[in-house]
Amino acid sequence: MPQATLTDEPEVLLAQLMAGELAQDTAVALDRLREVAPIHRSDQFNGWFLTRYDDCLELLRSTSFDVALGEHLALADPRYNDSAFLQNVANILSFMNPPQHTRCRRLVSRAFSPRSLALSRVEIERLVDECLLQLEAVPAFDLHQQISRQIPGNVILTLMDIPVEDRDMLLQWSDTIAHAIGPVMADDALAEADKVVLIYWDYILELAERRRAHPGTDLISELVAAEADEGTLTQPEFVGLTHSMITAGIETAQGMLSSGVLAFIQNPAEIDKLIADPGLASAATEETLRLQAPVQIAFQRIAMEDTVIGGQAIARGEIVNAMLGAGNHDPSAFGPDPHAFRIDRGKAKTHLTFGNGIHVCVGAALARLEGELTFPRVFEAMPDLQLVEDEPHWRSGFMIRSQDRLLVRRGDS
Repeated sequence: MPQATLTDEPEVLLAQLMAGELAQDTAVALDRLREVAPIHRSDQFNGWFLTRYDDCLELLRSTSFDVALGEHLALADPRYNDSAFLQNVANILSFMNPPQHTRCRRLVSRAFSPRSLALSRVEIERLVDECLLQLEAVPAFDLHQQISRQIPGNVILTLMDIPVEDRDMLLQWSDTIAHAIGPVMADDALAEADKVVLIYWDYILELAERRRAHPGTDLISELVAAEADEGTLTQPEFVGLTHSMITAGIETAQGMLSSGVLAFIQNPAEIDKLIADPGLASAATEETLRLQAPVQIAFQRIAMEDTVIGGQAIARGEIVNAMLGAGNHDPSAFGPDPHAFRIDRGKAKTHLTFGNGIHVCVGAALARLEGELTFPRVFEAMPDLQLVEDEPHWRSGFMIRSQDRLLVRRGDS
């Protein structure tokens, strides 16, 4: 399909991107935005938007900014008093600021310790092999649903010892909450998140009571033990941190797996490279994360003092957005071919996908492990995969970059 005709008006480009109208041309549209307004003050979205790699990195590392949603934007939102989501969002790790963030991140990090990653490796390998075995005689299938959603979700929920019969429900809750978050928080998405937060709250507190009575070696039991040992977690924080573990273990990884398989199919020479040298699996995972950042915009920052980013003065109280997908395609950081998929690209690991600074993604090591173990197994088993549809079916909206479905077939079917 030919590329869309793009405007040079940054406000129009932003509106089209946020509305999901440029899903098939996102990288090219972000290029245009970087060319015409690399640091842009948007009236319609009430904040600054950064598209250069160096500027995004500077913002993510800066100590002059807080994450805006939890302590700042949620409280100022006129819907706050009627919104269970807005009232509780400050207890999700991604939206905390120091010293609360420092204290709570230390506890959540136990979920992604070397011991947990060792257990995860075994579980990932088992799940991938199980998925591939089930698909062995299936000529065509939805890879996003059958592999990409199954592996990250089941890995983290197994480590949390969530009952199998509840897992699809929790994954749906996670999707609903993720859909509400972004520079624009639509009323309908917020209403759905409000419903889910209340149900999720009750579910987790009941589960926590069972683990207090009968502790195990799972992550919920570890969080219960940490709460008892340190006595520092409030009940809302406990619930928010369990959600943080789920989203850290799922959202980025499922988008990465589908986008990676899509990129490989569209670039069959890279499949040959991976099969010839499985040691490239780690580099392939980094290149996938760079090429299609599953989260396109870092959670909004608010300036806590007058400061400067990329040479632009930012006043105290102003909102700034780092457009991670744009930074990941900046030629100044990744060379003259940033839209190409090359699994031996030397600098891919410097991508911005997991953020940077104190808010770097707590589940990054787990997501990387899932890519490193999944991509080689998929293409060893099915090196001739082909796309069923001419165009990728991207999830609606802009914040989350992932497929809703990825229909594939074997080459001989």
